[in-house]
Amino acid sequence: MRRKLFLYAVILLGAVFLMDTLWPDLWVPRAVRADEDAVVHYGRVVAMVHKEDHWDLTVMDERGFKVRLGCYREFAEPWKTMEAEIVYTSCLSVPEPARNPHCFDYRRYLRSQEEYLKGSIKNYRIVRPAAGLFGRYKAVLCELKYRFASTLPSDSRALIIGMIFGDTGDMPEDLYEDFRRNGTAHILAVSGLHINLLYSIYERLSGGKTSGWRLLVLAFLMVTYGTLSSWRPSVIRAELMIAMKTVARMKELRYDSLTAMSLAGIVLVIGNPYVIFAPGFQMSFLAITSINFIVKVIPKKVPDSLAQTLAVNATLMAYQAYVYNYISPLSWLINVPILYLAGVIIPMALGCFGVFAGVAGGASSVSFVGASLVPAGGASLMPGGGARGVAGEFFAGGAGGANDLLQLLYVPTLSMTKLLVKANQVLGLGGRLAVDVISPPQALVIFMVIALLFGTSEYAGILRMRGEKPRLKRLAVLILGVSLTASVICYEPLTHDQIVFVDVGQGACTHVRAGSRDVLIDGGGSATYNVGKRTLKPYLLKNGARDLDLALATHEDADHIKGLEDLLECFNVKDFRVGVTCGQRYRLTDYAEIRVLWPLTLEEGQEQENENSSCFLINYRGVKVLVTGDLDTDGEKNMLSYYQSIGRLDDLKADVLNVGHHGSKTSTSEEFLEAVAPRMAVIQVGKNNYGHPTREVLDRLAAHGVQVFRNDRDGAVGLRIGRRGFLGLAIDERGLPCLGEYDIRAVHVMIRGD
Repeated sequence: MRRKLFLYAVILLGAVFLMDTLWPDLWVPRAVRADEDAVVHYGRVVAMVHKEDHWDLTVMDERGFKVRLGCYREFAEPWKTMEAEIVYTSCLSVPEPARNPHCFDYRRYLRSQEEYLKGSIKNYRIVRPAAGLFGRYKAVLCELKYRFASTLPSDSRALIIGMIFGDTGDMPEDLYEDFRRNGTAHILAVSGLHINLLYSIYERLSGGKTSGWRLLVLAFLMVTYGTLSSWRPSVIRAELMIAMKTVARMKELRYDSLTAMSLAGIVLVIGNPYVIFAPGFQMSFLAITSINFIVKVIPKKVPDSLAQTLAVNATLMAYQAYVYNYISPLSWLINVPILYLAGVIIPMALGCFGVFAGVAGGASSVSFVGASLVPAGGASLMPGGGARGVAGEFFAGGAGGANDLLQLLYVPTLSMTKLLVKANQVLGLGGRLAVDVISPPQALVIFMVIALLFGTSEYAGILRMRGEKPRLKRLAVLILGVSLTASVICYEPLTHDQIVFVDVGQGACTHVRAGSRDVLIDGGGSATYNVGKRTLKPYLLKNGARDLDLALATHEDADHIKGLEDLLECFNVKDFRVGVTCGQRYRLTDYAEIRVLWPLTLEEGQEQENENSSCFLINYRGVKVLVTGDLDTDGEKNMLSYYQSIGRLDDLKADVLNVGHHGSKTSTSEEFLEAVAPRMAVIQVGKNNYGHPTREVLDRLAAHGVQVFRNDRDGAVGLRIGRRGFLGLAIDERGLPCLGEYDIRAVHVMIRGD
């Protein structure tokens, strides 16, 4: 039964994965409809998380599904919104899928949390406060959580709240990055570690007995903590397993964690099939599976905690390399002291929260009717806001011994938290032990994980003892076949295209692959978003570029160069050029080169305006792509005049035109289109207030019969260059097969059918 239930769970996961690939909207509720304009909506707030500059509200729409709302208003008492019915005005839209190959898929991420539309609101109105016993209790817990957060010092608040509730929205990016790269970020996501610590405390206090009132206490603790941590998949999995363990003890049945995990996984997937794409679900179940299979083959002399850490890291390292593009070879060693520290801090912090709740409840006589839990004058939790000394209200002595206990708990908890941060930095050498890696082939990752788990299983051990090598070989072939099949299902053609127009939002970026060499022309850029670190680096690592041989900028506008400047700080760029002029050539291979066509000269210190943007002609096996940056009509006119005067106007001809200035009406003139004569055009544009691309430019391209692709509509656009004909073979004038000439064999886009 143990093996069968685990096998059923694996088959279910595979079936759901395959069905989602074939029919990605299969489980989307029929009532889900995007708005064309801002309209009035009604819903009930079921979750809320504070981010750096806004709040994310999860609202259960009156139509029966959840939506994600970004709220940029200030909150003095955010908890009053929890479980309240609100009316708001917003234009709800379908979340965007991945816009570059193998990169973050926001649509799948929200669907894994059962959220199907997104929008933003500035104001709303509460039409009915939290109702029902559980609704009002949930609102009280929300108030306790944010009131408690406001009592913590700013340098420890985000870490403690992340460790005990899993809310990392306010955590400084560099701090979270240190934990992530050391492989210790799992202590910041409420998971089995946290639930098991809480259960261990209950076990000690209850003496392992299962009387009726003790079970009620356990249920109360589990429901309360699950609500505080927003019922993440890893929390649900852990609590379901504890429930099964408790039932097994009551019925005097054998408890098996692999069976319990399998049943919990089946329950979660049936409840929401998209949950299989949640990183928390994937890592949680992979970790438990690894412990069940691999720990048994680790020598008994190894302490249990270290054995479990080794087992988890054995499989998660491959997962991290594929998903997050880094490996920390010593993470198994770093995790041991960090887990011990976390095992002390989490109960202490939960104890602080429990005492705080008791003090707050006693101070305000909570009645579950929506009244404020704590006397007025508490912290203002809002974007840019801060604590106003709520702790002072409680530490003033109003609650006697409880306040003394709270103060007594705060000091060691905060000290241990600072020690944890320091230990994580020192042990990981400030994140320098982690190594950035390109995503390994998906088939290899799947094969390695399955082969490792199977090789350490009891069944494989029995086959080896019996000497059944033929069966072992057949199973190895089966595992390889499954891995290759999954890889084929997930195949993304843009990963192998030679020229990719990367989606960087409102900006431009062209990626050229020539053999082992990788070149970027422009890199987008934003004043509020690190495009180099968050977009370009993941894109390059996930698509096989371990470094960048050459980076070229057409000019110095932020939406073209800033992304490259950001990339220089976090990625190996061997050569970076800006302000290049006509006549320069960059030979990539014997079949690919980049020529600079414009401007003729640039004076030293001269600012590179739109009219003298550097223009690059990519020649890849005879297929030509012209990249013009923000070249305007004056610049186009001057460039045409120059090449006409030297009798080389044909030098401007190209198969593909990267349309100038994102489709602005000040570029792509009629005369320029006639000279270039492209078959295809790519407009690199994102959401903007400039009206790009303009109707005039689109009409001119249509009049010339140019096929148009756009990043804002199509996501990344890739060109597959190969020989003409079937499998690269053509028919010559004698009717015999021969090697065809090189041409654009296919154009691939990331977003299909949206």
